[in-house]
Amino acid sequence: MKRIFSLFAGFAALGLLLASCSTEPYAVVPQPESLQMTGGCCKVPAIIKVWSESEDLQAVALTWGETMAKTFAPGTDSTSHHHLRIVSDVVLPAVSLAETKEEALVCVGIDSTLAASRYELTVGKKGIEVKAGAPEGVFWGLQSLSQILLQEKANADGVRKVKGVSIADEPRFAHRGALLDCGRFFFSVDEVKTFIDMLAVNKMNILHWHLTEDQGWRIEIKKYPKLTEVGSFRKETSYGWASKIEEENVYDGVPYGPYFYTQDEAREVVAYAAARFITVVPEIEMPGHCQGAIAAYPWLSCDGKKVDVCCRWGVMKEGVVCLGKESTFKFYEDVLDEICDIFPSEYIHIGGDEAPRAHWEKCPKCQATMKQQGFTREAELQSYLNSRIEDYLAAKGRKIIGWDEILEGGVTPSATIMSWRGTKGGIAAAKQGNKVIMTPGSHCYLDYYQTHDPMTTGEMGAQRKHYLPLQRCFEFDPFDQLNEEESKCIVGLQGNLWCEYMPTFDHVQHMAFPRLSALAEVAWSTTRTDYDNFLDRMKKAMVPTYEYHGFVYAPYVFDGTETYQFPKEEFIRPESFRFK
Repeated sequence: MKRIFSLFAGFAALGLLLASCSTEPYAVVPQPESLQMTGGCCKVPAIIKVWSESEDLQAVALTWGETMAKTFAPGTDSTSHHHLRIVSDVVLPAVSLAETKEEALVCVGIDSTLAASRYELTVGKKGIEVKAGAPEGVFWGLQSLSQILLQEKANADGVRKVKGVSIADEPRFAHRGALLDCGRFFFSVDEVKTFIDMLAVNKMNILHWHLTEDQGWRIEIKKYPKLTEVGSFRKETSYGWASKIEEENVYDGVPYGPYFYTQDEAREVVAYAAARFITVVPEIEMPGHCQGAIAAYPWLSCDGKKVDVCCRWGVMKEGVVCLGKESTFKFYEDVLDEICDIFPSEYIHIGGDEAPRAHWEKCPKCQATMKQQGFTREAELQSYLNSRIEDYLAAKGRKIIGWDEILEGGVTPSATIMSWRGTKGGIAAAKQGNKVIMTPGSHCYLDYYQTHDPMTTGEMGAQRKHYLPLQRCFEFDPFDQLNEEESKCIVGLQGNLWCEYMPTFDHVQHMAFPRLSALAEVAWSTTRTDYDNFLDRMKKAMVPTYEYHGFVYAPYVFDGTETYQFPKEEFIRPESFRFK
């Protein structure tokens, strides 16, 4: 039943009316479909009371309140008037607001005529109203409300004068994601939660959690305890600039680990994300980038030789599992049983990138499997793995995502392709009807340096020698070279934070922001303006948001010079590498 909400006249008695207010438009990022200034304004106190139509919406309001109160600038008093508190202790019966005598300032409700993620936000003389087709839409509307509130300075009593505005909005893509690589460097549960908060304020809804790597296996699997007992520890870590590592193999000599997430901790992260309408998609790499697993169980490899967890970065020929043994398939099935029990996501990412095939060419078991299956190319062995894993997960009601290399030996139409080596793989996948998530390094790899001179900013992710400024992220067109029918296969895009050279969470944030906000706009907004307008909105809406929550960001990209002095060192040890 459609429920239309009207804000009750009692707001006037609460002193919420103001005679006049500035008419300068609010800035919102991502840019909404429609934003109209309506005149007038209301007073918003430091403690905001929310009326909810149901317990589900009350939970949404409480989550919003938790985030606004919990993530504040370090060293700042969270009870300060400059920080908002949201309380939601009133759940209304199914009646209009005009029929109740309760006091409230923000009212949230469901309008069944709207799409689930579509919201309508109104700030009027009598208060604030957010309605949407489903709770997730209400949550996205509250993120826009947060940006509006933070654009107004509080007075000595913590009261903000908020101008009248009407916003109608909904997302462009279903998949609006970011990858956090915890295989190379490990980040705590609290840091992962902060990353989820970072996604939420940008209206992003997917955390792609990269959990297994050559340099470390980070998720507890009870049937295979050595994965974390052995695979989550490396004896040292390479550091410094990539060219130096390649020439001199420079290592810090410092043991790293054991670091991993217990299954209960992973479930805690999943629940935290779900409360913010963010889905956690786990990635379990196969058949390459598996040296952490092979170090724990050498029988996974073709030759069965003992190897250590890898201590340097790159593509490791020793990090590829044998695809000629049934024990390898049984291993992945067992692992995925536990992964599916932890993660309720529809999709499971199976990796599939950068898998050298030299061992398969020499392995009698792999060659025997190829002959048995009628394969003529080693690439088909990987497709054989993909097919079997896809069938296994399908029986559990799950689907696979893989990097664009999985196209090389052929994939089924039900596989989703994540295109990272440019857009070519995504274009090919779309042309054959596969769903595609665009994440090309040219626009979406946030470990690429963001200044002309990475040596001045400590951007050690510049080892790929690529420059990815904010404007290039903003200008990404995920439909480039696709016709209208093929464009329907593009289900979203994603920013990736590969952390070979990001040993601290401060560094992760610094490389993410503000570029992640640009990608969030590409993923969300159907109505987009020019870069100067985006930059202006970023300064007005997102910079206050970053600073309110205490997020680390790269401020120099806003001054037009992209220069920022960071202490130069030939090599920077991970534990000392921090942005202030």
